Amino acid sequence: MQMLLDSSSYLDDQALLAQFAKGDRDAARNLTLRFTPRLMRYAIRMLSDRLEAEDVVQETMLRLWHQAPLWQAGGAKIETWLYQVASHLCIDRLRKRKRGFSVSVTSRTVVWLFLKQFRFECVPVFHSLQGR
Repeated sequence: MQMLLDSSSYLDDQALLAQFAKGDRDAARNLTLRFTPRLMRYAIRMLSDRLEAEDVVQETMLRLWHQAPLWQAGGAKIETWLYQVASHLCIDRLRKRKRGFSVSVTSRTVVWLFLKQFRFECVPVFHSLQGR
């Protein structure tokens, strides 16, 4: 399947980030499409867990969006910066695993724990969530 590309897809990473910092949504989309697949493969390799890898990639891209207005052209390559952030986030998750804290918690578990904490009747709610 061939995708139509707009003119911003041909720009280098620095130019796309500069456009995004000015509010260009197409530039953000192109940066996301450019880096997300590679970051996903990297995070999956480090974590061996697709859901955690997705969280890491999302957080990595969010940090880039927060950094965009402050980015100094001519400094670090965006790709290098992204891999560094993703690497640190993966290592943090691996450390939490080592301490026995599971980062992958389903939304059902969160709801159940919340209800249990406030002593609501958990069983019917939990069973109704299991059907979803």
